[in-house]
Amino acid sequence: MHIYKKNILLLMIYLPIVLFSSFVYCNNLDNHIVRHQYDIAKEKNTLKAYDNFLKKHPNSSWVDKATYYRDKAAFNLAKEKNTFIAYDKFLKKYPNSAWDDKAIYYRDKAALDLAKEKNTLKAYDNFLKKHPNSAWTDTAIYNRDKAAFYLSKEKNTLTSHDHFFNKHLSSTSADKAISNKDETALNLAKKIGTIEAYSNFIEKHPNSALIDEAIYSRDETALNIANDIGTIEALKAFIDLYPNSPWIDQAKHYYKKTYNSH
Repeated sequence: MHIYKKNILLLMIYLPIVLFSSFVYCNNLDNHIVRHQYDIAKEKNTLKAYDNFLKKHPNSSWVDKATYYRDKAAFNLAKEKNTFIAYDKFLKKYPNSAWDDKAIYYRDKAALDLAKEKNTLKAYDNFLKKHPNSAWTDTAIYNRDKAAFYLSKEKNTLTSHDHFFNKHLSSTSADKAISNKDETALNLAKKIGTIEAYSNFIEKHPNSALIDEAIYSRDETALNIANDIGTIEALKAFIDLYPNSPWIDQAKHYYKKTYNSH
């Protein structure tokens, strides 16, 4: 009886130890198996291999690493295709991936390349609307404004140039657009060919690079009118009105000649 009690006591002492040791052994064995399967997946380095591992071991300590490399493999596949659809599909399937930033960068680049192929205001505006915070925003704005500039230049009207300024005031093409607008306005004044037309240009474009040409043409027109009238009063009026004219010497010559003829 005494031996029986002694054996029971020993069993109570050592059984938990044995059971715990067995648990630890089994757990270590499981970890070893899982690690081995992770190594196999990494060696294959395919989406299917990583997905199979994650499906079989969703609570494994290797989940984060497997997820990282699975997403990397998926991103590399998208990069091989290098299309907007491929990158967009990756981002939708792996929204919290460590590779999202790179995927967004290349997706937006692909989207901008599509806009460049069309090279229209609508295409660039659509890009900017859908990707407002893109790393490619500045490039898209530059190309949009450039397309708008050439469109206004092609139409070559005051309305088209004004429309460009109203929509693209800060464009890098603004200076060129100002030059085109002034040239169009001056050509319109030349076509009308009146003092009033040239004076309107000078008033509306006082800082134009073409201002001297406009003054020259206005004064030439005014002097021709005065000379056609052929009176001292008409020529005197020109001299008084345009004392700094590039035609002032010619006007004085006509005035003297007319005065002497009387």
